[in-house]
Amino acid sequence: MPDFWPKVFFWISFSIISSLVLRYFYFSKNVNLLRRLRLAAGVLIIVVFVLLFFPWLPETRGGSTGWGAILQGDLPMVILAGLLGFTLITLFISGRPLLSKVGVLAHLAAIIFLFGIMVYAYPGTVSLKFRDTAPIFAFLILIANNLVLLLLWHQLPHQAKNK
Repeated sequence: MPDFWPKVFFWISFSIISSLVLRYFYFSKNVNLLRRLRLAAGVLIIVVFVLLFFPWLPETRGGSTGWGAILQGDLPMVILAGLLGFTLITLFISGRPLLSKVGVLAHLAAIIFLFGIMVYAYPGTVSLKFRDTAPIFAFLILIANNLVLLLLWHQLPHQAKNK
């Protein structure tokens, strides 16, 4: 019974926040919303790029940073950085709905690669220290960014109608 109230609090808060977010972002026809969603998505991807400066591998596997793994030619990390870079380019440089959708798909592929990297880097049960949390934070940020990008995807037809 002691686990009951935290669960109730979580689901009530989650329901309220979700309804507010959906009302504001999903059903909105505001033209500036598209620009804000693009900016939010770009900022979150840049935060993940900054997290690459922190250790991504546990000390037992070398303790390398994300950029260190990329410079060493670790293929999954290179693909992850490429997909995130491609997503940034398609969101900010293009502005075409089709390229934005391709960028969203690249971002979804980056999530899959990051999940694979984390399974490879942290096999089995590992006790984590604070220094080992950068890929976990990056993963959580990218999952939140998926929501932003899917809301952006939903707003793209409204942009076409408004032009």
